[in-house]
Amino acid sequence: MKFININKTWLPGLVLFASLFGACKKDNAVGSLQPSRAFIPTGLNTTTAGTTVKIDWKASLFSGGTGVNYTLEVSKNAAFTTIDYIKTTDAVTLTLTDDNIQVGQPYYARVKANSTATLPGSNGYVVTSSSFTMPGILQTVTSADLTSKTVTLRWLTTPDVTKITITPLAGGAAFDVALSPADVTATNKLVTGLTGDASYRADIYSGTRIKGFTTFKTPLFTKEITSADNLIDVINNASNGDIIGLADGTYDVKDITAAYANITIQQKNIGLQGKSGDASKVIINFKQIDIKGTGAGFSAKDITFDGTAGAAQYFLNLIGNASDAENATFTNINIDGCVVSNVVNAFLRGNRATNTNGFVIGNININNTLAFNINKSATAGFNTIELSKVQFAQLNITNSTFYEFGRNFIVATTVLNTGTPIPSITIDKCTFNSFGGGTNTFVFADANANAIKVAVTNSIIANSPRAATIISGLFRGTGVGSSFTFTNNNTFALLTQTTVGSPLPLSNSATTVTTAAITNTDLGWVQATTNFALPAGSALRTASTTGGAIGDPRWAK
Repeated sequence: MKFININKTWLPGLVLFASLFGACKKDNAVGSLQPSRAFIPTGLNTTTAGTTVKIDWKASLFSGGTGVNYTLEVSKNAAFTTIDYIKTTDAVTLTLTDDNIQVGQPYYARVKANSTATLPGSNGYVVTSSSFTMPGILQTVTSADLTSKTVTLRWLTTPDVTKITITPLAGGAAFDVALSPADVTATNKLVTGLTGDASYRADIYSGTRIKGFTTFKTPLFTKEITSADNLIDVINNASNGDIIGLADGTYDVKDITAAYANITIQQKNIGLQGKSGDASKVIINFKQIDIKGTGAGFSAKDITFDGTAGAAQYFLNLIGNASDAENATFTNINIDGCVVSNVVNAFLRGNRATNTNGFVIGNININNTLAFNINKSATAGFNTIELSKVQFAQLNITNSTFYEFGRNFIVATTVLNTGTPIPSITIDKCTFNSFGGGTNTFVFADANANAIKVAVTNSIIANSPRAATIISGLFRGTGVGSSFTFTNNNTFALLTQTTVGSPLPLSNSATTVTTAAITNTDLGWVQATTNFALPAGSALRTASTTGGAIGDPRWAK
């Protein structure tokens, strides 16, 4: 009896457990799950082509047969504070055109599932991970369609395009290029007037609607050459504004007789630049560079110019077109990162004009340049930079070294016509050693009675005169409006004559020089010194107006 009573006691619990187990099994039968709302769609993708963008996504989970549809929104900003396009669809893909959104404008897209008769909509959106841009009809620019000054733009066949707008990406004025019916048929247009080594954006329009855009960068060089090319022929065939890239090598400037000959840059502005950026690897053995006639100008960068083999008389020689003395208005001269050596007479000769103010030029810039053995014997009649009779705006010499040169460094002694703007000479962070001689007595900058403004800062000037002579000072300039400043410079071994000389004054009594922070630290350089490195720990390494080193920066590394 006891055994039977125990079984009767547990029987109700077993029945209850069985009923609960059965209920759970029935509720979890396959296919019976019903979501409380539509799931967020996933996998939002965009595919752009021409003037279309295809946007597709994956359908919401368990949405089959529920009648769910979707709302797509497109906005210019990732926060979707404004909606630029909205569309409701029961498909999982949409294709937009430039009728719906703008070509060339970055957009973001998002999509959500809408409510149905039995389900609320999804709680949120799926959003593109990054922006997309409809590229339009303009094609990517290839290198074959680019020069340093032009681009050929190509586009997909479109009958109603009217113009192209070119915008410099670094700033500057945009300009329009009209498209003729012939251009529209050809589906391409040559655009001129560009600048080398510059980035641009091009937009093609149909009326006021952008139909396509592209970006491109012009190459720096108009033409690239090797030492197998004849440099005289290359320059003669070059056009105004061309920049010629020189591969590493040695270029002998010879004519068809194999004799060294002058380079003539006639009534055009030409640039030469070493492609590697290392002047020691691009060497031009030259005789003379003539900058000839109105419109002529010259720039050089990262090149060594050696006048030894060609017995160079001048590095740069300003002359007229029909004759050396004919009046001319030149464009600028820019020498940067170069080495110029072994020239018999002058670095720059500009005194050949017949008339006062006969030669006119804007700026002459010499930067990061090493020049030596220029009129080393200090021959009478030739100065290193000769600008008499030249109406120039500015001569700027920066971060450069000149040594073993003569007679005077800069001369502009001819009194220019009344009303001529006063030219200015700026010399900053330069090193000068072993210079002066001949017959002129003011060896650094001499304007005599001509008006001139000279500022020399953060420089080292040493060892003058180099040839036997008696000199009176560094500066002379008595013209009305002249000014001379000489600050944060170091001088030593500047004497009135090579033997038994007294310290050289800055100027004579008629020329006033404003001075400040001048030192006279003797660095031990002599006339034959070629290495001008500042000693470690030298006070001159912190003596500049900015607290850094004075002299050419290459010697303070």
